[in-house]
Amino acid sequence: MAGDDDKANGEAFFSRWSRRKQSAARADTATSAVDAATPHDDGKPISPVAARDPTQPADAATAQAVDGEHAQRGPDVTSPPQPLSEDDFKDVDFTKLDYQSDYGRFMQQGVPETIRQKALAQLWNSDTIFTQVDPFQDYAGDYTDAATVPIGGIVKTAYRVGQGFLSDDEAHAWDRLNKPDVAPEIAALPVLRPGYRVRRATPADAAALTTLRADAIRRIAVDAYGADLAERWASAVTAQQIAADIAAEDGAFDVAIDDNNGAITAVLGRDGMTVTALFTAPGHGRRGLARRLIERTIQAAEAPDARGYLRAEASALSKPLFERLGFRVAGATQRALQGEQQIAQTKMERPLVTRATFSIADETPDQPDVRAFFAASEAYMGALYPAESNHFVDAAALAQPNVVFLLARLDGVAVACGAIVMAAAVSDADRSGEIKRMWVAPARRGLKLGWRVLEALEATARRDGLAVLRLETGIHQPEAIALYRRAGFQEIGPFGDYAPDPLSIFMEKRLARGETAQIRGIPEQQ
Repeated sequence: MAGDDDKANGEAFFSRWSRRKQSAARADTATSAVDAATPHDDGKPISPVAARDPTQPADAATAQAVDGEHAQRGPDVTSPPQPLSEDDFKDVDFTKLDYQSDYGRFMQQGVPETIRQKALAQLWNSDTIFTQVDPFQDYAGDYTDAATVPIGGIVKTAYRVGQGFLSDDEAHAWDRLNKPDVAPEIAALPVLRPGYRVRRATPADAAALTTLRADAIRRIAVDAYGADLAERWASAVTAQQIAADIAAEDGAFDVAIDDNNGAITAVLGRDGMTVTALFTAPGHGRRGLARRLIERTIQAAEAPDARGYLRAEASALSKPLFERLGFRVAGATQRALQGEQQIAQTKMERPLVTRATFSIADETPDQPDVRAFFAASEAYMGALYPAESNHFVDAAALAQPNVVFLLARLDGVAVACGAIVMAAAVSDADRSGEIKRMWVAPARRGLKLGWRVLEALEATARRDGLAVLRLETGIHQPEAIALYRRAGFQEIGPFGDYAPDPLSIFMEKRLARGETAQIRGIPEQQ
C-alpha cells in the first residue's frame, strides 16, 4: 500500500497530506482542462488547450496542461508569486478599460498599488452609476459648505451618544424598564433631570464629596494644569474642611444623586451668593448635571425684589459653562494649595434679573442706546451675510403708528429690544405682524433676555388682535432659530415682499385667541 511505502520512507503525516493535496489539485486542474477541451453540445471548444491541439488524446492533453502549469509556476507550486513592476503592464491600454473589463489581473498579489489604483480609477469613472449620487439618499449631500455649517464649523444635532434621538424623559423611561422602583426616600426629592434628584448635602456627605471632588479633578484637570498641580489641587481639601463648610452659616452644598442607588453624582457648593465649588463625578459627565445645579442656584437667588449679582469662582474648566449661563469675567483670583502652589481662578458675576431690576416697555427707537444696538446688529449681520440678504428696518420706520417697539432695561440700562411691524389686513383673520430688530447686547447674553422680549412681543400681538406672527432670520444664527422653534414658530416659505433666499429661514406662529403668551422655560413676566 502507498501508505506503508510512505511510512517506510519516513515521511511525516502532515508532509504526506500536503503532498497528496497538491497532487490532487494539479489533477483536478488537468481534468478541468480536458473537460473544457471537449466540444460541448454545440460543437464549440471553449479552452485554449483544445485550440492548442484538439487531436491529442485526453492523457496527452492532461500532460500538456500539467507541464504548462509547471512551466508557468515552476516546480514549487507553494512559493509565493514574484512582485511585479509597472513595466509588466506596458501592454495595457488603461484608457480602454470600462465596467465590462476583467480586473482580475490588477487585483492579484504583487501588483504595484499605482497600477491597481489606476485600473480601479478607470472602473470608477467608466459608469455614472458609480460617480453620481442617488438622489433618493437622504444623507449623501455635502454638508460642509457655508450654507449648512454655522459659524464655528459645528453642526448641532439632537442625537446623543448612547441615547439616540430620545428625549431625556424617554431615555429615562427606557432605562427604568425591568429595574426596581425608585426608593421612596429618593422619589420624594425634587427631580434635577430624568434619572437624577437633588438635595441639600449634610456633614455626613463630607467623605463622599471629598472623594468625588478629588476624582473629578484628577480626571479633567491634568491637561489644563499639569499632573503635579492637579494632584495638589485634588488633595488640597479634606473631609473635615468640607464638613465645616457645609455646617457654616452661609455655606450650602446642593448635590445631584442617582435615582438607582442614591449615590452623589455632582455637587455645587456656595458661600452666600458666591459659587465656590462645582464638580461632576466620573461617569456622569455630559448629562447637564452641573448646568442644572447652577440654574437652580440662579432661580433661588432671583427672588422678586432681589438685587445685585450672583458670583462664582471659576476654574479654567468651568469658566465656559458659567459664561453660557450669563456670568461675565469680573477679575482674577488664586486658590492656595499645599506649600506655595496656587490655582488660578476667574472671578465671575451674573446680574440678578428680577422684578426689581428688569423691565420691558414700549419706547421710541430714536434713542442713543437704541441706535447703538442697531449699529451693532448691522455690523454683526454684515459679517454673516451679503448685503442683499440683510433686511433692516431703520429707526424712522420703527417709529410709525403700525409698529410696536419694545426696549428691555436691566438696572436702567438698555440690554435688549424687539419690534412688531403690523401688516395691513382686510379682516381680523388676516391680521399679521412681522418681528423685526430682535437684539440682545452681547455683554448680557445668557440671561434669557431674548426669551423675555419674545414673550412680551407675543403678548402684545395677542393684545392687539393679531392672528399670526411671522419673521425672517438667517441660517447662520442657530441660537435664534432654536429660540423661535421652542417658542412655537414653524418654518414656512417666503412671505410679503421677501424673495426666496438660501441664506434665509422664514417662520410663523398662529396665535389662538384667548391664550396667554408662554414660552417654555421662561417664568411669567414679573
